[in-house]
Amino acid sequence: MMVAEEVRVQSHGFLGGRVALLRPVSGHRPGLDAALLQAAVSPGRKGFCVEFGCGTGAVALSVAVRAPGLRVLGVDLDEEALHQARGALSLPENRSFADRVAFREADVTDAALSEHLGVGEQAELVLMNPPFYAAGDVSASPDARRRSAHQAEEDPLPRWIAAAAALLSRKGGIAIIHRADRLAVILRELEDRRFGSIKILPFYAHAGDDAGRVVVSARLGGRTPMQLRAGLVLHEGDGAWTSGADAILRGEADFGLL
Repeated sequence: MMVAEEVRVQSHGFLGGRVALLRPVSGHRPGLDAALLQAAVSPGRKGFCVEFGCGTGAVALSVAVRAPGLRVLGVDLDEEALHQARGALSLPENRSFADRVAFREADVTDAALSEHLGVGEQAELVLMNPPFYAAGDVSASPDARRRSAHQAEEDPLPRWIAAAAALLSRKGGIAIIHRADRLAVILRELEDRRFGSIKILPFYAHAGDDAGRVVVSARLGGRTPMQLRAGLVLHEGDGAWTSGADAILRGEADFGLL
């Protein structure tokens, strides 16, 4: 029951302590992927930003603290994660920017998403960390909430990218973090939805490894040539974070993709 679960929820720092989150008892817990996705946004961005699949709010809150000109809305279907995200808004570390952040329950693939969100405006930015796997691709987690964060009944990329295109303003921007081996699918879906000015940033666990993750950004109607950015190595040989990765995790640097 909700009350029993709330007793065990704990506050913990994120983005070098600049943000506080409520740690879920079960399900997906935000970590490296969330830190990499939020760093796609430049601190000077202004306007309205929507995050699809916000979970407990790590990306939405991180973007809000780093970009004071943004208003941020996190959207998810996980009621318990949203309960924790809203609870985080009252934590002392977050109070200075909490008035620019909101969380709502909705299915991002709903044809009437904009109406259900009740925002009355188009977004300048949409950020997303969709489930990485479709049902049957990998063994399913026995934890239902963790499973829903990592797996979908079918590939969510086409529907999530289409939903973002419908929600964005003219020349609005999108950023997606995903597995590197899904890059071809991401590019195809972006081009089908008339996104351009695509930037690709790969991430490597260690120097010499194949890329494991990519962040891809694009703009509706963008016309500048595609950019393949120099990638970021995350770990030194001894397992420690590289200086570049550490700066991102602490919220002291960003990728300037959007």
